[in-house]
Amino acid sequence: MIASGIKTGVAAHEAGCHVACDAERKWALVGGSYGLAAFDIRDVNAPRKMAFVKTGVASFHGGCYILIDGEIAYAVGGYGLAVISLASLRAEPASMQKIGGCKTGVCTVNGDEACQLNNGLLFVAGGDGFAVIDVSKLTEPIKITQINTGVGSNLGGAHCIMHGERPIVYFGGGYGLAVIDVSDPKAPVKVGASIKTGAASMEGNEGMEISADRRILFVAGGDGLAVFDIATNPLEPVRLSWMSTGVATKEGGAHLGIVSPSLIIVAGGLGLASIDVSDPQQPKKLQTTSSGVATHKGGAHVAIYGERSEYAVVAGGMGLAILSSDHGKWKPGGGNPCAVM
Repeated sequence: MIASGIKTGVAAHEAGCHVACDAERKWALVGGSYGLAAFDIRDVNAPRKMAFVKTGVASFHGGCYILIDGEIAYAVGGYGLAVISLASLRAEPASMQKIGGCKTGVCTVNGDEACQLNNGLLFVAGGDGFAVIDVSKLTEPIKITQINTGVGSNLGGAHCIMHGERPIVYFGGGYGLAVIDVSDPKAPVKVGASIKTGAASMEGNEGMEISADRRILFVAGGDGLAVFDIATNPLEPVRLSWMSTGVATKEGGAHLGIVSPSLIIVAGGLGLASIDVSDPQQPKKLQTTSSGVATHKGGAHVAIYGERSEYAVVAGGMGLAILSSDHGKWKPGGGNPCAVM
């Protein structure tokens, strides 16, 4: 482990927290129940806390999702959306300012949430549905619409990710996977029926990633990892495989990051798992280790960082940790609760 046990000051033991990294500026932002903390990670051996700001949108049980777009961060929690300016992070003293916000109408106080940015519109996933928010005027975001997806849960919340090349958003929750057509982003439409993933638990968070070639969708949750083919027909994902990761808890769920076309890392309340996905139909667990910062109920979130994706930045209820993304350098472990609260 490169750096561990770094207190963030924003995470609650029972709630999920989220970390987002800015590779250009070498920042890590950690969002949690108590606010947003910014860390300078130019020296990964000694991350330095730069600033803190209250978001006013996170709940004690549901945590907070963070998305970085240049010098703006979007924080989404059970109580709404906060728009945060990062422009003063390089000043002395460094600071962040909340400059706008609004209600989402879809996030629950108990569950996880996520957001994606698309041409001035923010897509928000929560336990109560999918919302579209106009953020073209950062100081006055306006919710345009929301729809019910049928797959989010009050306790577990939801996650979403954009296809990247097609006007499609994949929305995951405790009740399955929904495909949303955003050809007209102001009037999103759910396509087809909900799809069972076998990965997400009703109580825990979900994590989703798409391979760089847009052929594979990964869904991680409290019940395991599911791998979907989205190349054949992006509007009709087909599950290729499922596996138990051994590091997730039903209450805390799981998140994941892509290291390379053949390797992903899954983070949960019981540690980290390195998984070989070179054959999407037969993923293989290679190694597990303790993150040292996860909690049983809150789980953990991982972001892959570095010019060669050589680091795994992990945030949980017990703090922030940075590990090598090379499982060969891990201390074997995991599979036991890092902290049970």
